[in-house]
Amino acid sequence: MMESLFRLVAGPLSTPDTPEAWWRGLRLLTLDGTQFDLPDSANNGDSFDGPSTGGFPFGFPQVRAAMLAEIGTHGVLDAHLGSYRDGERSLACPLASSTGPGDLVIADRGFWSVEFAHAFTATGSNLLVRLQSNHLGTAQEELGRTCR
Repeated sequence: MMESLFRLVAGPLSTPDTPEAWWRGLRLLTLDGTQFDLPDSANNGDSFDGPSTGGFPFGFPQVRAAMLAEIGTHGVLDAHLGSYRDGERSLACPLASSTGPGDLVIADRGFWSVEFAHAFTATGSNLLVRLQSNHLGTAQEELGRTCR
């Protein structure tokens, strides 16, 4: 029921006239992850788990979320939820289907992977991802160079 309500109200809010929402004709989107504490119940603990040490849980069960939002309006376009142990990158890849040509998706360093890049660029969206300072990746494909 909550997901149905979310899908009903989530969506783009900006227009090309919205301040700081567009850059050079591209709608600016951000992709980020977070986690939320849930009430400490047996059902939540079984469904979402949480931090543990030595196999013993401590703290509250947590839900991890990856969210795609407009930068100019902070309007959430899409979100994907998972358990504490789900990685942000795996939760983020399905959000690619909510992007397309004319979007510039800006993501933090924890999201970078070739699979992630392919998921988003396959929709026609543009992708800008910060890399970790120790990133020693190998080239997958060399892009042509053009000067303007």
